Amino acid sequence: MVFIAFGATQGRAMFGTAGAVLGVAIGAGASIWCFFRAVLPWRVRRLLPSVIAQADNTTLEEVRKADDRVKRMGDAYKKQDRLP
Repeated sequence: MVFIAFGATQGRAMFGTAGAVLGVAIGAGASIWCFFRAVLPWRVRRLLPSVIAQADNTTLEEVRKADDRVKRMGDAYKKQDRLP
């Protein structure tokens, strides 16, 4: 929101309405970039060790099972499409 608001206000101040639209677009791109390059990796580094450190690894095993189930469902759906 900060990047978008900054882009809108500065764009409007410099180039009017067209600048505001361009500023919002640039601000949105900057906020998406910031989220995926800074915020998400930071949160993953904080949360991942706690998941990995679980003694019984039940969470990881449940994720593996769920992934296998989704793959089997996808394969069954594809086979269903091939039937005449």
